[in-house]
Amino acid sequence: MRQDIWEKTCLPLRSDHNLTMESANMSTDSTMGLLQNVRMVVGGIEFFVQIQVTENASYEMLLGRPFHTHVELLTKHFKNGDAHITIKDPVTGEIATLPTRSRQKKKKRTGVNVMSGF
Repeated sequence: MRQDIWEKTCLPLRSDHNLTMESANMSTDSTMGLLQNVRMVVGGIEFFVQIQVTENASYEMLLGRPFHTHVELLTKHFKNGDAHITIKDPVTGEIATLPTRSRQKKKKRTGVNVMSGF
C-alpha cells in the first residue's frame, strides 16, 4: 500500500516489521512497515490481510501472489481487455466473481468545447 493511502486509514503501522521488496524492474526498496490483520471485503467475502506500506508506488494497493494463492484467485481475460476475477473464501468455500474493465486512456481535449441543441 502506498504511504498516502495508509495515512488516510489511520491504522497503526508496525515499523519493526518492514522488509525489502523487489520491483518488476529489479530495483529494491525497503517498506515502512506492516499493517496487521486489516479487514478487507471483496465480492462480499471478508478477509484479513497483512499489508506492507511503501513510500512511493504507481499503485494505491497491490494484491500479490500471497493474496492470489490464499483466495485461489482465477482470472478469465477477454479480447476487449475486460476480465472476470473469481475468488474463493478459504474458510467457508464461498465463491465470488467480479467483473473488471479495460483501463481507458483519457483523451486530451483540444480546441473549443461546443454545445449543441440551442
